[in-house]
Amino acid sequence: LSRAAQEAEIADVIARLRCHAENAISSMQAGGGSHEVVYLDPMYPGKKKQAKVKKGLQFIRRLVGDTLDEVRLLAVSRAYAKKRVVVKRPMSAPVLAGQVPDFSIRSVNTRFDVYLSGRVL
Repeated sequence: LSRAAQEAEIADVIARLRCHAENAISSMQAGGGSHEVVYLDPMYPGKKKQAKVKKGLQFIRRLVGDTLDEVRLLAVSRAYAKKRVVVKRPMSAPVLAGQVPDFSIRSVNTRFDVYLSGRVL
Protein backbone atom coordinates (compact mmCIF):
# COMPACT_ATOMS: atom_id res chain seq x y z
CA LEU A 1 0.00 0.00 0.00
CA SER A 2 2.82 2.41 0.77
CA ARG A 3 4.34 1.88 -2.69
CA ALA A 4 0.96 2.28 -4.36
CA ALA A 5 0.33 5.52 -2.43
CA GLN A 6 3.31 7.05 -4.22
CA GLU A 7 1.43 6.81 -7.55
CA ALA A 8 -0.34 10.15 -8.00
CA GLU A 9 -3.22 8.70 -10.07
CA ILE A 10 -4.35 6.33 -7.31
CA ALA A 11 -3.02 7.94 -4.12
CA ASP A 12 -6.46 9.20 -3.03
CA VAL A 13 -7.97 5.71 -3.36
CA ILE A 14 -5.03 4.02 -1.61
CA ALA A 15 -5.36 6.46 1.29
CA ARG A 16 -8.77 4.93 2.06
CA LEU A 17 -7.55 1.31 2.03
CA ARG A 18 -6.39 -0.63 5.05
CA CYS A 19 -4.66 -4.00 5.10
CA HIS A 20 -5.64 -6.41 7.86
CA ALA A 21 -3.89 -9.72 8.44
CA GLU A 22 -6.37 -11.81 10.39
CA ASN A 23 -8.67 -14.79 10.14
CA ALA A 24 -11.64 -13.67 8.03
CA ILE A 25 -14.16 -15.96 9.76
CA SER A 26 -13.15 -14.83 13.25
CA SER A 27 -13.09 -11.18 12.21
CA MET A 28 -16.59 -11.25 10.69
CA GLN A 29 -18.02 -13.20 13.64
CA ALA A 30 -16.51 -10.72 16.10
CA GLY A 31 -18.86 -8.08 14.75
CA GLY A 32 -18.04 -4.43 14.45
CA GLY A 33 -20.61 -3.80 11.76
CA SER A 34 -20.94 -5.29 8.35
CA HIS A 35 -20.02 -4.25 4.84
CA GLU A 36 -22.12 -4.01 1.72
CA VAL A 37 -19.92 -6.44 -0.21
CA VAL A 38 -17.61 -9.26 0.82
CA TYR A 39 -15.12 -10.32 -1.86
CA LEU A 40 -13.62 -13.80 -1.48
CA ASP A 41 -10.57 -14.71 -3.52
CA PRO A 42 -9.50 -18.13 -2.24
CA MET A 43 -6.31 -19.64 -3.64
CA TYR A 44 -7.02 -21.68 -6.74
CA PRO A 45 -6.46 -25.39 -6.20
CA GLY A 46 -3.06 -26.55 -7.44
CA LYS A 47 -2.96 -28.50 -10.68
CA LYS A 48 -0.81 -31.61 -10.69
CA LYS A 49 -0.06 -31.81 -14.43
CA GLN A 50 0.94 -28.23 -15.10
CA ALA A 51 4.07 -26.11 -14.81
CA LYS A 52 4.70 -24.48 -11.46
CA VAL A 53 3.18 -21.07 -10.87
CA LYS A 54 5.40 -17.98 -10.68
CA LYS A 55 7.60 -17.64 -7.59
CA GLY A 56 5.55 -14.74 -6.21
CA LEU A 57 2.39 -16.81 -6.24
CA GLN A 58 4.20 -19.79 -4.74
CA PHE A 59 5.25 -17.53 -1.87
CA ILE A 60 1.69 -16.26 -1.36
CA ARG A 61 0.33 -19.83 -1.31
CA ARG A 62 2.88 -20.80 1.36
CA LEU A 63 2.10 -17.65 3.34
CA VAL A 64 -1.69 -17.81 3.13
CA GLY A 65 -2.25 -21.52 2.70
CA ASP A 66 -5.31 -23.19 1.24
CA THR A 67 -8.85 -22.33 2.29
CA LEU A 68 -9.68 -25.24 4.55
CA ASP A 69 -13.21 -24.37 5.60
CA GLU A 70 -14.88 -22.98 2.48
CA VAL A 71 -18.38 -23.98 3.62
CA ARG A 72 -18.08 -22.00 6.84
CA LEU A 73 -16.30 -19.07 5.15
CA LEU A 74 -19.11 -18.65 2.63
CA ALA A 75 -21.84 -19.01 5.27
CA VAL A 76 -20.27 -16.42 7.57
CA SER A 77 -19.62 -14.07 4.63
CA ARG A 78 -23.24 -14.32 3.48
CA ALA A 79 -24.46 -13.52 6.99
CA TYR A 80 -22.04 -10.59 7.28
CA ALA A 81 -22.52 -8.90 3.87
CA LYS A 82 -25.40 -6.44 3.57
CA LYS A 83 -25.86 -6.76 -0.20
CA ARG A 84 -23.71 -9.46 -1.80
CA VAL A 85 -20.79 -11.84 -1.63
CA VAL A 86 -18.56 -12.17 -4.69
CA VAL A 87 -16.38 -15.28 -5.02
CA LYS A 88 -13.55 -15.47 -7.56
CA ARG A 89 -13.21 -18.97 -9.03
CA PRO A 90 -11.41 -20.62 -11.94
CA MET A 91 -13.78 -20.99 -14.88
CA SER A 92 -13.86 -24.79 -14.64
CA ALA A 93 -14.07 -25.02 -10.82
CA PRO A 94 -17.21 -26.11 -9.03
CA VAL A 95 -19.14 -23.47 -7.07
CA LEU A 96 -17.81 -22.75 -3.61
CA ALA A 97 -19.26 -24.96 -0.88
CA GLY A 98 -21.72 -26.47 -3.35
CA GLN A 99 -23.94 -23.36 -3.15
CA VAL A 100 -25.34 -22.16 -6.47
CA PRO A 101 -24.83 -18.40 -6.91
CA ASP A 102 -27.58 -15.96 -7.88
CA PHE A 103 -25.54 -15.17 -10.99
CA SER A 104 -22.00 -15.34 -12.36
CA ILE A 105 -19.82 -12.99 -14.33
CA ARG A 106 -17.52 -14.88 -16.66
CA SER A 107 -14.24 -13.95 -18.32
CA VAL A 108 -11.86 -16.13 -20.31
CA ASN A 109 -10.29 -18.01 -17.37
CA THR A 110 -12.12 -16.68 -14.34
CA ARG A 111 -15.66 -16.66 -13.01
CA PHE A 112 -17.08 -14.35 -10.34
CA ASP A 113 -19.98 -16.02 -8.54
CA VAL A 114 -22.34 -13.52 -6.90
CA TYR A 115 -24.58 -14.35 -3.93
CA LEU A 116 -27.14 -11.59 -3.32
CA SER A 117 -28.68 -10.17 -0.16
CA GLY A 118 -26.60 -11.40 2.73
CA ARG A 119 -28.06 -12.74 5.91
CA VAL A 120 -29.09 -15.90 4.01
CA LEU A 121 -27.60 -19.09 5.40
